[in-house]
Amino acid sequence: RIKLTNFIHMVFEVQDLAVASPATVSRCGMVYIDPEELKWMPFVRTWMTEKGERLQPETKEMILDMFERFVEKGLVFVNKKCTQAINTVDISKVNTLCKLLECLLLKKGGPDLKQDINKLHPLVATTFAFCYLWSIGGNILDSCWDSFDTFMRQLFDDCPEAKIPSVGDMWSLYMDFDLKRMDTWERIVPQFKYNPEIPFFEMLVSTQDTVRFGYLLEKLLEVNQSVLFTGDTGVGKSVVARGLLNSVADKANYVPIFINFSAQTSSMRTQEMIEGKLEKKRKNIMGAPVGKRMIIFLDDLNMPKLDTYGSQPPIELLRQYQDFGGMYDREKLFWKEIQDLTICAACAPPGGGRNPVTPRFIRHFSMFCLPPPSEHSLKHMFTALLSGFLYDFPHDVRQCTEPIVAAAVEIYQR
Repeated sequence: RIKLTNFIHMVFEVQDLAVASPATVSRCGMVYIDPEELKWMPFVRTWMTEKGERLQPETKEMILDMFERFVEKGLVFVNKKCTQAINTVDISKVNTLCKLLECLLLKKGGPDLKQDINKLHPLVATTFAFCYLWSIGGNILDSCWDSFDTFMRQLFDDCPEAKIPSVGDMWSLYMDFDLKRMDTWERIVPQFKYNPEIPFFEMLVSTQDTVRFGYLLEKLLEVNQSVLFTGDTGVGKSVVARGLLNSVADKANYVPIFINFSAQTSSMRTQEMIEGKLEKKRKNIMGAPVGKRMIIFLDDLNMPKLDTYGSQPPIELLRQYQDFGGMYDREKLFWKEIQDLTICAACAPPGGGRNPVTPRFIRHFSMFCLPPPSEHSLKHMFTALLSGFLYDFPHDVRQCTEPIVAAAVEIYQR
């Protein structure tokens, strides 16, 4: 009985620690507890306490209520009924949901949080539904999209304030705060302009996929959240990330750095490449240039080979930064803090020379699985490229564009 009483006291102390400040936790020491004991709700309450200062009390209560009503059911459905590209822990999905809500509701361009709650709450509920879709279901294979769409519509039937269009699927919708409703991604796909000066392999024809995954990456980077794109080879993971980072670098004050991993990549070389791009601010502090934020994009994240003990030294080095915010000097063995740096990455699922990455590292990322391009997307991309290339050719040659593209796509599909 005494042991049981002590255990119960310890659980309540840990619950208090879960919402305490980092300074309090560091004074109390580290307490490990099974995630099934506390679940994820203490994390959400801590996030709401820290970030929800601008929200009205009624709005805070409504958001917390939606977390309690919908999130656990979604996590169970994904774990039991869907296939994930790379498995992630539940707290990572909940963290992504919090971060998406933060960047859409609390950053510039979001709704007026001081307006009448009868007008505000439908916007907040609809935004929650959009963020729920991509945080809870963003990592599942495209073959499971229809079942998750059906599940989510049935789930949100109990929430009339969430205005979800009945036409089309939810994956093709985004939250438009100007129109104050959900609208289709197709409306914001930019027109492609062919430029013969640009090398062929650097041309990017925007599609619905590049727009929506670029949008999610841009929004999450606003709140300094790491993003990991996964999916089969050739779906455009690196293209989406590079295109987005290059296009918003000046506007958002980013310094994008692109690093390709291979089987031979070492932790020493990885540290040299990262530190070579950072500015030394003090003996033990490095960071991005003043007023900037450095975004390091790691391509083929899971390529480094395993060492004797089954770990990947470059990944463990990066995990050390994600966990503790710095790295050790390899010669003098003192700790160096790194400031204003966000890591993003892309990798295909394990197999064919690619290795599983430790969940301790993966948990820091918001993960999205990119689907293979549809036949419509392939024809759209190739038609835009070929029609631009043939623009100065005779009319009879230009007329061949559609048949050539249709034949090429049909051969590819076969």
